[in-house]
Amino acid sequence: CGEAVEKNKRLITADQREYQQELKKNYNKLKENLRPMIERKIPELYKPIFRVESQKRDSFHRSSFRKCETQLSQGS
Repeated sequence: CGEAVEKNKRLITADQREYQQELKKNYNKLKENLRPMIERKIPELYKPIFRVESQKRDSFHRSSFRKCETQLSQGS
């Protein structure tokens, strides 16, 4: 993207300078917003940036399974 912005700068006419300035400003904002991801090492790319609360994965504690087990035992 940065190369494209620089190439565009060389190709524009005088009436497009304001557009070029906005293009470069927005490119710099994009670069800053992506910096945390770009600077991460490869193994860290698979770790979430923000910690997410996870629910228990143990199926025994899920209510839907307990309901099913209760219905089976009552029906027998």
